Amino acid sequence: MENLVMLHNLNLEQLKTLVENVVITGIKKVLAESISQKTTSTEVNLLTRKEVSKLLKISLTTLNSRMKKGDLPFKRNGRRVLFQESEIMKAIDPTKRKRG
Repeated sequence: MENLVMLHNLNLEQLKTLVENVVITGIKKVLAESISQKTTSTEVNLLTRKEVSKLLKISLTTLNSRMKKGDLPFKRNGRRVLFQESEIMKAIDPTKRKRG
């Protein structure tokens, strides 16, 4: 029982301060973890085939064709096909297109 805390000889005000400090420390820890998770999850915005076809204003058939050609990078998650929004934006950037 090494985590045992003895509360002998504490008045009500000292106990209140102790509890407040523990709660505040816990809240800060949870908030820091939450902010950390939000920044990592917002860095990668995943899109479905339907969302990409709407974004690019092309049909799903054209999207499939461009996927097969390798024009649009994608990942498979089981049966789902997902696209990173940042990668799609790079792929359609006219300044990056191959000339030939």
